[in-house]
Amino acid sequence: MRLDDKLIKRENIIYVDSPTFRSPYFSPTKTIFGNKLTTYSANLGAIWFFSLILILMLYFDFFKRVGDTIDVLTKKIRKKSY
Repeated sequence: MRLDDKLIKRENIIYVDSPTFRSPYFSPTKTIFGNKLTTYSANLGAIWFFSLILILMLYFDFFKRVGDTIDVLTKKIRKKSY
């Protein structure tokens, strides 16, 4: 298919390189901050990044604080309704 003097592939597009991190499922590379990485490395980096965020959230009792905040807010709402 032609669009503005460019050819656009419409079949077998699963192995096409993508210019962004949000690439097709079978893309061999992903571009992050202008650097091309293999899909395996990019996905592994994403897993490590989110694992570190979860570790920090657990270390600083983020979920307990959110639960306590919700508890305080519900108690205030209940007091106002009586």
